[in-house]
Formats: sequence, C-alpha cells, structure tokens
Amino acid sequence: MRGILADINAEGILTRLRFIWLSSTWRELWLGLDLSVAHFATLGLAFDAPDPIIWRTCQREQLVLITGNRNDDVPDSLEATIRNENQPDSLPVFTIVNTNRVLQDRLYAETVAERLLEKLIAIDDFRGVGRVGCGAGTGDVPSDHRIRSLARLSSRRSSFSVRSSRPALICRSEARRVTKRSTIEERNAKDKASTLPARASRNS
Repeated sequence: MRGILADINAEGILTRLRFIWLSSTWRELWLGLDLSVAHFATLGLAFDAPDPIIWRTCQREQLVLITGNRNDDVPDSLEATIRNENQPDSLPVFTIVNTNRVLQDRLYAETVAERLLEKLIAIDDFRGVGRVGCGAGTGDVPSDHRIRSLARLSSRRSSFSVRSSRPALICRSEARRVTKRSTIEERNAKDKASTLPARASRNS
C-alpha cells in the first residue's frame, strides 16, 4: 500500500480525518505510515470517472479508496466491480458509514479516524475482503482483529515515542555535559585566581 484516495464525494471526509491524524494524539503514527494522499487530478482521473476505472487505478497504484456510503448496484457500480474483479491480494475499499456525522460531530469523527487508522496499520488483514464499513461502533471490526489492531497501535506508539524522545534525551545529555564542563572551568578559574595573591605576596 502506497497511499489513500478519497472518492470524489468523500474528499471533505478525508480532509477532516487527516486533520485528526495530524493532531498531537495520532501525528507520529500517521506520519510513520508514510502514506501519500492521492487525488483524482494527479492520477489523471476525471471527476466523473466510472467506478471500474477508479477501482482498477487504486489497485494498480496500490491506493486504498475511501468512499461515502454507496448503495448502487448497477452493472458498472463499485459494488459490482469488486464482486467481479476482486482478488485475494486486492486492497479493500473503506466506506465511511455516516459521512454527515463525521463532518458535524467532532467526537464521532475522532472515533472513526481511530478505527480507520487501525485498519490502515493492519491493511494486509483486509486484502481480498472487498468493501469494509468504517463507523464509530465496534461492530465493523471483528473483536479478535480489533484486539490485534489495538496491540499494533500500542506497539507503534511505543516505538515512535522511544524514537521521538531520543533527540530530546541527547539534547538534555549534551546540556548536562556543557553545564558540567562550564562548572569545572569556572572552578579552575577561581582556584587559579585565588593563588595569584598568595604568589604575589611571596614574591614581594
């Protein structure tokens, strides 16, 4: 997986989710995934591109498609395309169940962002699944998978925390060395200064 692509009618949703992922809570995890955010224009897709073209483009470019809730089941719909062309290694399509609530309810949006981040981290568990609903309830994720995903989140958080703390630790360590060195130099200078009067009195 190289990145994610918002369906043309879900760009506002992805913008909202990215804002949450870039917050202090999730920033390190999101950046650590190193995912690009593609757009229809950069992929050469028309805003009204047929669903089969969008799905095949995502598979070719290794992009996860984020959509709103779709109910169409016509021959060239996304649902029909997945049913006809999905392979065991195909990337899934993540469908945001309640797009309006994501835009209007901050707490709901944060929960959806967390659920989707879990899925992106465990993306290989979803290959070949087809379409996956992504809401704020736990029902969209099997409990055993959710346990594994939370374990991955915790592990990655710990890893990033250790990594991100190293520069600070190095800076503090260097500051202590500089302070200690300055203290020693200052003490030596005072000792040297205190010996000068004694030497002067002996010479006189």
